[in-house]
Amino acid sequence: HGPRLDYTFDIGTGVRGIVLDAVSRSGGSGGTLSAGQLAWLARALRVADRRWVVVFSHQPLDGFPAGRRVLGMLDAQSRVLAAIAGHTHRNRIVPRRTDAGGYWLVTTASLVDFPQQVRLFSVRATAHGAVMETWLADTAPSPLADVARELGYLDAQGGRPGGLRGARTDRNVRLYVAG
Repeated sequence: HGPRLDYTFDIGTGVRGIVLDAVSRSGGSGGTLSAGQLAWLARALRVADRRWVVVFSHQPLDGFPAGRRVLGMLDAQSRVLAAIAGHTHRNRIVPRRTDAGGYWLVTTASLVDFPQQVRLFSVRATAHGAVMETWLADTAPSPLADVARELGYLDAQGGRPGGLRGARTDRNVRLYVAG
């Protein structure tokens, strides 16, 4: 869709992934979305129909004005499971309660910073809604990964003292949404 890298994909038959390219091409780390991207998202949400929706973006949607407009759009949907982002280099999971039911805001730490773990997901429908399981995994042992972990532990970006790994409830959890 234009010069932006917005796209959708299906995860099985019951889940639609929506990726929003909110990276500013003019520099800076703040997120940005155009009016055209917001209109594209509205169409993507309609086309998702009865599928569960998981939205992905680099910047957390609650961190910039157009992202907060996206949250308003998602708040009106009853089939949103989660909005997933990185950027903050912090593992964090927060419920977002809405009149339509609510969903989860999930951020994940960087592979550069300690604890240098990747976040994995599993999504499935339940009898009463949907569940997303998420857990953190270590990288595979190898000489290169070992050096990367050692450098991550040296903590050039300050992740260890800043608590970027998150609390226990920000790491390995099951997140339910009623449907």
